[in-house]
Amino acid sequence: MAKTSIDKSLFNDLKETLAQTPETPTQKITAIEEKKTLLRDEEAPFTLWVPKTLMKQIKMKALEEDVSIKEVIIAAIKKDILN
Repeated sequence: MAKTSIDKSLFNDLKETLAQTPETPTQKITAIEEKKTLLRDEEAPFTLWVPKTLMKQIKMKALEEDVSIKEVIIAAIKKDILN
């Protein structure tokens, strides 16, 4: 008989736990800061195949300067064309 009272107690505890609705966490919404770059309307897509060794150098330069690969390539093109 003692076992049934324990079973009922556990069952009642389970019922109470299941009856409670869990708290839904609230998400904080923040605005994304847009990077000050050229607008997409002012850009055109460009695909280029480069030697792997050159690509490694471009990636290393971007990493060292903490800029994107795109920015490194654009700077190199501008430097060559404008000078």
